[in-house]
Amino acid sequence: MKLFTKTTLLTSLLILFSLSRLSFAQQIRDFNLDGHSTLHKSARLLGNSVTDLKMGNLNSIWIGTGKGLNFTSDNGTTFEEYIPRDELDIGKGGVSALAVMGDIVIVANAFDDPDVEESNGTGSGLTISMDNGFSWTHIDQPKDADDALFEIIFGDTIDALPIVIDVDNVTFDIAIAITEDTTIYITSFAGGVRSSTDFGATWKRIVLPPDEEDVLTDSSIHDFDLSPVNNTFFGVTGSFNHRPFSVIAWGDTVIVGTAGGINRSIDGGVSWYKFTSRNRSGISGDWAVSLHRHQWNGEETILAATRPTVAGEFLGVSLTKDGGISWRTVLRGQRVWNFASDDSVLYAAADSGLFKSVDGGITWASFSDITDRETDTPLYTQTVYSAIVMPDKRLWAGTADGLVHTDNDGFTWTILRAQKSTSEPGSVRTYSYPNPFSPARHNTFGGDGHVRFHYSLSEESTVSISVYDFSMTLVAEPVKGVLRNASEWDEVWTGRNGFGNIVANGTYFYKISIRSVSGREEALWGKVMVIE
Repeated sequence: MKLFTKTTLLTSLLILFSLSRLSFAQQIRDFNLDGHSTLHKSARLLGNSVTDLKMGNLNSIWIGTGKGLNFTSDNGTTFEEYIPRDELDIGKGGVSALAVMGDIVIVANAFDDPDVEESNGTGSGLTISMDNGFSWTHIDQPKDADDALFEIIFGDTIDALPIVIDVDNVTFDIAIAITEDTTIYITSFAGGVRSSTDFGATWKRIVLPPDEEDVLTDSSIHDFDLSPVNNTFFGVTGSFNHRPFSVIAWGDTVIVGTAGGINRSIDGGVSWYKFTSRNRSGISGDWAVSLHRHQWNGEETILAATRPTVAGEFLGVSLTKDGGISWRTVLRGQRVWNFASDDSVLYAAADSGLFKSVDGGITWASFSDITDRETDTPLYTQTVYSAIVMPDKRLWAGTADGLVHTDNDGFTWTILRAQKSTSEPGSVRTYSYPNPFSPARHNTFGGDGHVRFHYSLSEESTVSISVYDFSMTLVAEPVKGVLRNASEWDEVWTGRNGFGNIVANGTYFYKISIRSVSGREEALWGKVMVIE
């Protein structure tokens, strides 16, 4: 089964899909954890694909990964794991969206279902905590009743496609707005934009303008359908603008990014104005996958990670400092996933690295390659999915190869990865990851993929690694006579043989030869499957 990640799903969307009519019964389940201490604590992340970072209380961080939710309050020394188990009925799969405000924590999960063909993922619901993770309520993925065939807007009735299943109904973003009530907004690919004022007990569909209209008001044209796709069975016509991906909200202001533009409401989602490249608003592309609001010295900047949907549009960041009256594009050609800000400084997490702006987003510079300050091992990716700056000014970034942080503005870094210890009693002495390994797809950096051979040393030792094929013929020696101190270690192999060629598909054995400073020698064996 494929591992669900928010980012891999986003790259495969914007295709038509079909939805079946099935009945549903939304369930709400409450459960209490007797404090964070009842959760499993470990010194590792759940997964190395870190797609979401949100600030908690007292310098703590909530971390969304492709394998579940983590929490740390000690700068990554230990992590708490929020994954399905008897005492925690959280959604199955990876974290697809995460929102935190004060003691409120809301996480959405999704997974790839091997029994469903041509699916873009399956939503497994939302899990909400009102007390910073001590007690939780799980809510099934928000859906419609079978007979939810219309919506009323400004007194007029429009046809609507009822979303009655979890397949393709994946929540990509969550926003929390505080007015007289607390309003939760979610954006789901098939499920559309929805809001709740009772913490998920009930949900209301929010109607955005259709593709052919730039506004939705009491005086605009209301002759359209609410649907993300064309569906002949229900007789509805879909709109790309009804496929939402991102949302931010404060007070009565709501901004939603879709596959058809950027939509802004100042009355809690009743009326809307839409910004697109086609109506010459100035954005780079109509697919807005991420939004960020930055306030500094009385100035408000809205940033959107925008992508092309038709010829003439382009990758980049679209930003406005006047509420959308005018837009400008920066970071042209960069595939940006997320933003962060700290005082006057802005950050953009992108496929080609982490970028920083000190002039309000007008010009940007990228951080240099990241290397761990203690082990001197590099980060084997340039892809950064998320970033956050904590009150202690420590900058964190979630990448495709783990979680990193710096306390000196990028001069040195600490890299944290999902790995099982090999030094604990009863643990295996060595293993490889990812396994199976694709040299073209896994941990690609500098033109090569990288597989890790993990092991531990009880004392300072000289280490060599040899790789053999199934006939035990030597094919590579990625490590030769390096001195390592007593610690847990990862060594890497690119999947290339001694001639510099990618090896053939198959099972390979690796030998870690260890000679300690005290004269003790041993050999650790493991295997890895190479599949291209």
